[in-house]
Amino acid sequence: MTGLAPHARRLLAAAALPALATMGSCGRDAPGAPRAEGFALPAVHPRFPAAFGAPGLRVSTLVPFSRVRLHLTRADSSIAFDSTYEFASALDSLSLNVQVKLGVAAPRAGEPMQLSLAYINADRDTVFRGGPATVIAQPIGVDLPAPAPVEVPVRYAGAGANATRVFLNPRAMEVTSGDVFTFAARTVDATGKDVTGAPVLYSSLDTLLAPLSRYTSGAGLARGTAGTVRIVATMFNGATDTAQLVILRRAVRLRIVSGGGQSAVAGSSLPQPVVVRVVDVEEQGVPGVGVSFAPSSGGHLTNVAQSTDGDGYARATWRLAQSVGTQTLTVASGSLLGSPFSVSATATTPADTTRGGGNAGGSGGDLNKATLSIVSGNGQAARVGTALADPLVVQLLDATGAPLPNVEIAWKPGSGDGVPGDTVTRTDAKGLSSNKWVLGGRDGGMKLKASLVKANGVSAEFSATALSVTAAPPGKLVFSTGPSDVTVGVVMRPAVVVEAFDARGKHDSTFAGKVSLALVSPTGSTRLTGNTTVVAVVGLAVFDQLQFDTPESGLSLIASADGVTSATSTTFSVSNPPARLSEVSGGSQEAKPGAALAKPLVVLVEDARGKAMAGVTVTWVVEKGGGRITASSVTANNGRASATWTLGPSTGTQTAQAIVASASGSPITFTATAR
Repeated sequence: MTGLAPHARRLLAAAALPALATMGSCGRDAPGAPRAEGFALPAVHPRFPAAFGAPGLRVSTLVPFSRVRLHLTRADSSIAFDSTYEFASALDSLSLNVQVKLGVAAPRAGEPMQLSLAYINADRDTVFRGGPATVIAQPIGVDLPAPAPVEVPVRYAGAGANATRVFLNPRAMEVTSGDVFTFAARTVDATGKDVTGAPVLYSSLDTLLAPLSRYTSGAGLARGTAGTVRIVATMFNGATDTAQLVILRRAVRLRIVSGGGQSAVAGSSLPQPVVVRVVDVEEQGVPGVGVSFAPSSGGHLTNVAQSTDGDGYARATWRLAQSVGTQTLTVASGSLLGSPFSVSATATTPADTTRGGGNAGGSGGDLNKATLSIVSGNGQAARVGTALADPLVVQLLDATGAPLPNVEIAWKPGSGDGVPGDTVTRTDAKGLSSNKWVLGGRDGGMKLKASLVKANGVSAEFSATALSVTAAPPGKLVFSTGPSDVTVGVVMRPAVVVEAFDARGKHDSTFAGKVSLALVSPTGSTRLTGNTTVVAVVGLAVFDQLQFDTPESGLSLIASADGVTSATSTTFSVSNPPARLSEVSGGSQEAKPGAALAKPLVVLVEDARGKAMAGVTVTWVVEKGGGRITASSVTANNGRASATWTLGPSTGTQTAQAIVASASGSPITFTATAR
C-alpha cells in the first residue's frame, strides 16, 4: 500500500441510532509509475431486527456483546479486510481507521465488495450477523457522487437462534392492585421442541397500570385501582404472544353503612340489618372480601354474608341477647382501615322500647366530667404516606371510673398530618375505641386528636413520626420468583425476581436499592455469572442474565441489600446435557454391496455453550439397506464419536442414523450408495 486515508469511521451498536460515518481505505498499487491514492467506503447502517426497536431500548440490553468483526471480500472471493475490534455494549458507536487495499483490476469508479459484520459476546460466541451487503470503495478526490449509505440487515445468531415461536405462561392472570405479577416466556423451534436461551422482549401495553421492571422480564407491579392489561412477549424474528393481566381492586377500608344505634326488646331481632361496605382507595366497593360479624355473649345472627357482594356490601340480621342494656356487634375484615369496629344496640324490656341509643352511654353519666385517655398506639413511626402498624386505642371513663359505652369519638389530624381510618368511632362496652392512622406525605412529627363529639374539651392527642424513604428501609427481601433448574451456559428462565417488603410485611414499591445475589455451592466449584447486582425498580430486582458454568445439585442463592434482612432461595440444580449433535464427515460415500465404507461416520457432540463434550454415548442404527454398523460409541475429548458402516447386499441408496437423545440435530441421517 502506498497511501493511507485515515478517516474516522463508526459502526452502530443500537438500531435506534442510525448515524454512521464512512470507512477509510488505503491506495492500490496501479500499473506503471507508483502513486498514492485514497479510497473511501460508504456509510454503513446496521439494521437490527425490528422486534428490538422499542423506544429507548439498546440491542445490548437484550443481547450483550463486547466485540465486532468487520469482514470485506472482493468479487473474486479474496479477502480485502478482516479484523475484530473491542466494542463495549454501552457505546453507541465505534470509531475505526480501516485500511483496504483495492484489487489490481479495480476500476477508477470504485470496486464493489461484500461487507459482513459479526457481533461477539464475552464468551466469544457470535450473537448477531450482518450482511453480506454490497459496498463500493470509491477513490477519494475523484469527481464522483458520494455513495449512498448502505443498510446492512442484521440477524440474531446466538443461543436459541433456531426458535420460531414464543408462548407466555400463564395465558391469563388475576392480581390485586399493589401486588407483583410474573409472566414467563417459552420458546420452541419449528417442530414444537423447547429451545433455551432465545432472547425475548417483554412489554406492557399499559405502563401506568402494569409497569414491568425490565424489558427482559415479565415481572412487574400492578398499579391503579382496577383494569385489564395485555402483556406481550416478542422474539427477535418478530413472533409474539399476548397474555391478559386482570388487576382487581385492593380492599383498603371497612365502613359501617347502616344498622347502628338501634333498639329492640331483649331476645328479639333488630328491625334493620347491620350493613357494612369494603371499599378501595377511590371509595369503590370491592367484591369477594371476607367479613366477620361477632355479637356479644348471647346474641345471634341470621342471614349473614360471609363476603362482600358485587358492590362491596355485606350484611347480617342481629338478634339481641336476653340481657337488657347495651350490646355490641364486632365487625372485622383482616387488617383493613376501620377494622375491627363495634356496632352498638340497646336491648330493652317490653315496657321500655324507646330507651337506648344515646351518646351518654349506658351509665347516663355527664360527658363533660368524663376522662378520655390513651391506651396504646402512641409514639409510633412509619414511612411517609403509610399506615402505622398498630391501631390507636383510647378509653372513656366517667367521673367514678366506670366505662362509658356507645359514645362517639371524633378524630382530627393536624394540617398535613395524614388521615384517620374513620373520622368518627364509638366506644364499646369497656369504653374502648380504636382507629387507624395513615401518615401524611412529609417526614417529621405528626399529631392526631381524639375528642368527644358532644363534650367540648374532653380529648386525647396521639403523636407519630413520619420517616423519609431513606430513613425507613423495607424490612426484608423475598424471592417472589425463585431459581429453577438450569443448563450450564444457558440463561436461567424464568428470571429470578427478588421483592422488597416493609416492616408490616407489605410490598414496598418505593425501594430502589441495589440487590446482590451470592451463590451457595456445596462443593464450591460452580461459578455464578450475569447481572448479579441489580437496582430495584418499584421494589423489584429482576435478575435476567444468570448463568452457571459447572453442573451441580443442591445450589441456592442469597439475596442481600443494605439495611434489610437477606433472603435465601430454595435449592436448584445445574445440569450439562448434550445440547447439539452435528455431522463432521462420512456422508455421501460409495461402496460395493456388502462392503464397508472407506471412511468412518463422524459426529460432534456439544453442550449449550458450543463446547465439545467428552464421554457422551452416541447410538448408531441402520435405517435402510440392512447393513451393519457400530452399535454405539463414546465421544473423545474433542467431542467426536465415529462408527464403521458395512453396507447391505442390495444396490442403491442406504441410510444410517446417529442418535443422542434430547440433543438438537438428533438424529443425523447419513446416506451412502451401494453400486
